[in-house]
Amino acid sequence: MLAAGAAMGLLAQYLFVRERAGLNMPVAAIAFLVAGWLVRDGANSTRAWRLAAASSSLAFAALCAIRTEAAVVFFDAAAAFLFAGAFVLACAGTSLAAPVIALVDDAIAMVGAAFVRPFGVWVAALPAARGSLVRASPVAGYAAGGLIAVPFLVVFGALFAAADAVFERSLRDLLELAWLRDLMRDAPARTTIAFLAAWVTTGAFAQITWRASRGPARARVPGVLPSDAAFAALALIDALFVGFVALQIAYLFGGRDTIDAAGVTYSAYGRRGFFELVAVSAIVAVLLFACDILLRSRGRAYAAAALTLLVLTAAVVVSAGYRMALYQQAYGWSELRLYTFAGIGFIACALVILGWAVLARRMERALPALVAAAAAAALAVNAIAPADFVARRNIERVLHPASLPEDASRGLDVGYLVTLGEGAIPALFELAPELPSPERSAVLEVLRAATLRSETTVGWQSWNLDRERARSIVVRASGPGIFMR
Repeated sequence: MLAAGAAMGLLAQYLFVRERAGLNMPVAAIAFLVAGWLVRDGANSTRAWRLAAASSSLAFAALCAIRTEAAVVFFDAAAAFLFAGAFVLACAGTSLAAPVIALVDDAIAMVGAAFVRPFGVWVAALPAARGSLVRASPVAGYAAGGLIAVPFLVVFGALFAAADAVFERSLRDLLELAWLRDLMRDAPARTTIAFLAAWVTTGAFAQITWRASRGPARARVPGVLPSDAAFAALALIDALFVGFVALQIAYLFGGRDTIDAAGVTYSAYGRRGFFELVAVSAIVAVLLFACDILLRSRGRAYAAAALTLLVLTAAVVVSAGYRMALYQQAYGWSELRLYTFAGIGFIACALVILGWAVLARRMERALPALVAAAAAAALAVNAIAPADFVARRNIERVLHPASLPEDASRGLDVGYLVTLGEGAIPALFELAPELPSPERSAVLEVLRAATLRSETTVGWQSWNLDRERARSIVVRASGPGIFMR
């Protein structure tokens, strides 16, 4: 475990210091998964869940080498990290289809182990390490001492250089090799990342071997909520939802004429209250999930109230989607609006899953289905390529404005398109010649500016498909006459 942790630490600092998200993500994921597979206990690990978690972690890590949108890369990296944690749990013998309380117990134990258990691993390894050093030649002892001294030499050297200009000049003259200067410059960051990665990895792998000696986890939380109390609470909430949904039906089926008659522009109607409605839907999902787990018993009255609430929440989700569609028609697409539609789709799937769980009385085992729905939504967003999608749809609004509502915005927000980053460059380059003169000039100016920007050279670790496509287009755009198309 110590060797695996140390190797992961060295690899992490090599992959991530002064590098952007790219190929380094799947490489790190592969290394972690292989190391975890090697230290697993084959008798206790659950093979099917282990493979599912490993493949999911690797898939999301690989997507970090494809997309460049900050929100997408952040979610993909977080998903890869979480599925890697699920892989550790599966290697330790936890079934990911286990009741929620068992998963929570093991997940909390794993997080704690990642930060605490390395102490125990180091203490247990000291006698063996001491014996190895005693049996080894003096050269091995000197080498070990040199390795121990390296981080201290780096830290003290940096501090002395900052404190004294003469020492700094002498040190600079000594370190004439460029790669050595870069290494010394990045030493604090590399040391920190290597230590953290090694520490957390060692703790996670220690959890794999420790979990086998634990007793069985609790199957479920003891029921503390009476069924009649849950029914009464849900019935009151249902009544409020009925009143709200009744008002929404007029707008959902009355169309724009009903909204205009109310004296509210449809763009303002679409903007107002959308995120509140999404929050309502999310809270309902959490409420039903918690209620079903904490119930002492599940009667028909509770099931009817819960299903009614889910149906009413579905109407709220439809209202939220309709509002966002109105807003999108008025002002065009943005990354946030695209992510919002994806979130609405996930909430709709979650409501269906919760409805099944209520009917089947299997709420505690609904978590894998919810995770799968979230992963499917994330994969769909990655497949759409948000920056490219948004750029193309907004340019199409300018090219074909006849289908837009009367008071919709018809201009092209070139300033916003610039913020979409490398993922939008191919669409801008392809569609710019078709734009009317003012917009075409603005977009071509953006591409011309992109050819003048010189990106800092990065290593193979930062290679990314969207960035590579944008780079190749920028190189083409820098050729003679390209902007005369």
